[in-house]
Amino acid sequence: LGAFPRYNFIAPKDWFSISAGVPLQLGFDLSSGTGGTFISFTSDIPVVVDINLGSQATPEDEYLIGGFIGGGFNYNLSYFKYNEQKISSHSFGPVVHAGFRWNYNGRPGGFRVSYLRGIINNFEKDDFLVNDEDLFPSFISFNVTYGIL
Repeated sequence: LGAFPRYNFIAPKDWFSISAGVPLQLGFDLSSGTGGTFISFTSDIPVVVDINLGSQATPEDEYLIGGFIGGGFNYNLSYFKYNEQKISSHSFGPVVHAGFRWNYNGRPGGFRVSYLRGIINNFEKDDFLVNDEDLFPSFISFNVTYGIL
């Protein structure tokens, strides 16, 4: 589940803009079976500046396809629990992201990929062996979007 509110602070053409935004992402999974119960929750809360081209660059655009690229900072919360074993991580660091946007049947759609390099982290583990390099995890996220509003 996600939302991508943004503000275009430079938009000299209908096909080009520079914007500040917050592409929020939340995920939740709960499953249970004879082997046990699995719970996971993850969230991405980035603040980014982007260059937007083509589709959805501005509210006035009439283009079918477009894209964006940008970067900023991201906070990631991840929590995983399987029966009595659990891992939780709070990570903050620089993020870069890029994606494609298109219009399909009058609705905006798109694809986004992002990379977060954790530089500040609060990592808690329970019954897991963790190497020193794992204490600053990196995250790669893939998102497919389709506008419902």
